[in-house]
Amino acid sequence: MLDMTSNLMLSDIVELENLEQMLEYKTTTSLDAMFSSSIVTPWPPFATKRKGRNHSETVKTNKIKDTETKVRLRNYERRSRQKRHNATNSLKYMISKLTMEATSLANHNYNLRKVLDDHHFFHLTLQLEYNCRETMTDSVVEELFDLQVPCSWHPIEETTCLRIMRDSFLEIVAFSKSDDFVSSGLEICGWREKRKLVNNNVNFMFHKRFAKDCSEDLATRSWEMRAVQDQVTRYFGHSLAVKVEVLQRFQNDVVVVRRKIKHTVDGWVHHTIYLLFRTTTPDEHLVCIRDMNPTDTDDLHLMSGSVTECVIWSKAFIWWKFTKLPEAEGQRMGGFEVEYGGSLGSATQAEAVYWLREVLVLALRWENLVVGPSITLG
Repeated sequence: MLDMTSNLMLSDIVELENLEQMLEYKTTTSLDAMFSSSIVTPWPPFATKRKGRNHSETVKTNKIKDTETKVRLRNYERRSRQKRHNATNSLKYMISKLTMEATSLANHNYNLRKVLDDHHFFHLTLQLEYNCRETMTDSVVEELFDLQVPCSWHPIEETTCLRIMRDSFLEIVAFSKSDDFVSSGLEICGWREKRKLVNNNVNFMFHKRFAKDCSEDLATRSWEMRAVQDQVTRYFGHSLAVKVEVLQRFQNDVVVVRRKIKHTVDGWVHHTIYLLFRTTTPDEHLVCIRDMNPTDTDDLHLMSGSVTECVIWSKAFIWWKFTKLPEAEGQRMGGFEVEYGGSLGSATQAEAVYWLREVLVLALRWENLVVGPSITLG
């Protein structure tokens, strides 16, 4: 019974396999009929099958385009970085240069302020002296300035005047070229000084350069400071009471002046009659004082207020020479140089020492009154 059953089962299995093979054959045949072999591409073998998606040509083209864009972008960024680097270096150089210039200007400004302080100090000192001089009463002024003409003095002729002017000019040239001076080598407010005390005479010479070209105007003001009373009063300090009067006039540029100077502290009195003249050359302006004192010794006490008053006839040979300087490269004006020099005679050694110091103060006072402050800060 069991054997029969197993035989039936085996026969059924064989029959099923046959049916499957028939169905597979029919299916294959029908597919071949529907799709020819030229249309359907066979599947590749399993071993040669590629993994992943199959990219199209459009994707490859887009990739190439993206790569070119990135290259251009990188080049643009590199050029931008280079430009920024160059601009930064240029700015650093300019900042460094401006810093150095600011330091230099700060030092220059410091020096200018020092010079300005010096000018302010002298201006204040001179103003105090001038204010003290202005407070003198009229009675004191009349007592100090009681002038009389010496009997031995007579008006000079024009030929004599011209001879004195010519001789004075030659002496000024020789005096300027002389090296017989003592100098400290220092500059005092820009003035280069040479001074020497010879017995009771004071020989001096000062030089200073100015940038602006106004030598003619300064020569005119220097002239007035020796011929006009109010200008003379401002020029001398409060310790000296001065009176001037024009005795004779040849031209507007040549006059004879008498002067009385009294020291308000020591009491000594100086009298001088001098020839005041000015002349012009193509490169120079000259203002000169040359004494013409009377020769008669009886006139020694003539212009004093009392017989016991110590009266001195002083010798004076003083000049201001304004020389035009050649124009320097890059400057519109060459400026000019002032030479203030001369020789003063005194009766005693003590008075000579006084004038040795006073000539420097007179040079500074002349600059303050005639030139004025050369520096102004806003």
